[in-house]
Amino acid sequence: MVEVYTWAIANSYAFAADPRGREGNDGTIRDPPTADKTEPVTTINWRDVMVWCNALSEKQALTPVYYTDNLQPALLKIVNDADTILPANGDIANDCVKWDANGFRLPTEAEWEYVSRYRDGSA
Repeated sequence: MVEVYTWAIANSYAFAADPRGREGNDGTIRDPPTADKTEPVTTINWRDVMVWCNALSEKQALTPVYYTDNLQPALLKIVNDADTILPANGDIANDCVKWDANGFRLPTEAEWEYVSRYRDGSA
């Protein structure tokens, strides 16, 4: 995680908040993060997650998913606060997902619902 963050900052990515968030429901911040972390990250805004996914995708030589508008001319790399993507890099009304990209992304609502219904390995 620290490696991705360091790479992202060195490659012109910017986050509104600390993208490490907090671990689990106890709100612990571990610095450096634990290598064997089994808890999800919490208290992170979704726009930072979109930028994080693009950074991880690009770092791993995958096609990033999030762009600044539907023409996909510019990769979404910068968020300036919890509510706004910098105007030079698009705005929240024009975020665009490149669905055929092989990079990392957030699940869709349907994907999230499908996974949340999983029960005991058979359903």
